Amino acid sequence: PPSSLLLSGLRLLYAEDNKSSQRQMQAMLRRMGAECTVVDNGKQAILLLEQAPDAFDCILMDCNMPMIDGYSATRAIRALESEREG
Repeated sequence: PPSSLLLSGLRLLYAEDNKSSQRQMQAMLRRMGAECTVVDNGKQAILLLEQAPDAFDCILMDCNMPMIDGYSATRAIRALESEREG
């Protein structure tokens, strides 16, 4: 399929503190058909997922970010998922 359709309809959350990387990745993902929401750090990703746990199909997470790094944010998000699943 054409590259513009590879991610058609996919809802992505992208956590990245570097503004240049945010712009580049968001543009690329949108060209491939994805809906992309960008946050600046792991804490924002966690807060967004607490408010809307089913809003995204996939999360792309930078490892080294301020406030809460990608590793800690991923652990917290997994814990949220476990709590929801009961």
